[in-house]
Amino acid sequence: MFTKLKKDTLHKILNSLNQDLSEKEIKQFKNWIKDPENKKAFDEIAKINHIADLSVQEFNSKKAFKEFEAKTDLSNTSKIHQLLKTYYKYAAVILLVIVTTVFLINFNYFFSDNLISIEVPKGQISNHILPDGTKVSLNSGSKLTYNNNFIKNEKRYVNLEGEAFFEVTNYKDKHFIVESDLTKVKVLGTSFNIKSYKEDSYAEVSLLEGSVELTPKSEAITPFKMVPGNIAFFKKENDNYYLINAKNVSEVISWKNKEIVFVEEHLIDMMNELMRFFDVKIVLQDNVKKDLTFTASFDKGSSLEEVLDALGKSGDFSYRRVLDNVHNPNEKDVDNYHIEIFPI
Repeated sequence: MFTKLKKDTLHKILNSLNQDLSEKEIKQFKNWIKDPENKKAFDEIAKINHIADLSVQEFNSKKAFKEFEAKTDLSNTSKIHQLLKTYYKYAAVILLVIVTTVFLINFNYFFSDNLISIEVPKGQISNHILPDGTKVSLNSGSKLTYNNNFIKNEKRYVNLEGEAFFEVTNYKDKHFIVESDLTKVKVLGTSFNIKSYKEDSYAEVSLLEGSVELTPKSEAITPFKMVPGNIAFFKKENDNYYLINAKNVSEVISWKNKEIVFVEEHLIDMMNELMRFFDVKIVLQDNVKKDLTFTASFDKGSSLEEVLDALGKSGDFSYRRVLDNVHNPNEKDVDNYHIEIFPI
């Protein structure tokens, strides 16, 4: 697909993205984009939300390229330079598939072997639109992987590590399948949340709208269908699951608004969630009751200290900040520290 330009030409274009471009380089791009396969790749990759500009919510690649063609005049090189600062960044995404990895401010895109992986660092949340129009919100410390051509396959398949909320576009008769550590969810068009972090003791699937078919990885559990309001919990230690009908299932996606909500969660799982949310290490002493369960909610903007103070009052524990850098014991703003939880 990307053989129309030589490797050295690709590098030359990449290196000139933020500099003045020669007429030769402009002609190379215009010739390259004439190929139907290259133009198709341009359209498909450009749809990926936020890749080139975090302020862009949606990008209409066809409209953008028509404007590019209409306004581009090789006799006015300075004008072209200015236009290509906008349009080249989308084309650059295609070129980067071959020659580099894209690192962004609040999440990472990795391209390899026709796979796209989106990783969200701890302490961050990011929103994306997949090529089929499906909207995905990824929670802190999550990773979503899918084939760039998955829309052409018989089924739309993605793999999730962590937590994500999906608003699935009904795309003809192609099922949308999300596979995680313990479950596989199959839908046509619906809204649901999956939480499946490797460090947690359980996985969770919550259905807000539509219907889904849930296939647990454990062969001891037969596939079953969920209805709106259902939340399915899967225990990792014994392959058991239980299904509840939540009064307010929308609480499970409170993380999208950066709110913290715990519903009958064990202390150990809550600490894992706080570590991801605040991007800080939390250590529980051995004699802390890790199987205590809590139901609590905290408004957007609540600090880690406020959360731990409130939980500690009902959980009979306290906490302290421990510096990992013993050479600077008096330095207040040291990044190398962890929170230690101890019983009282």
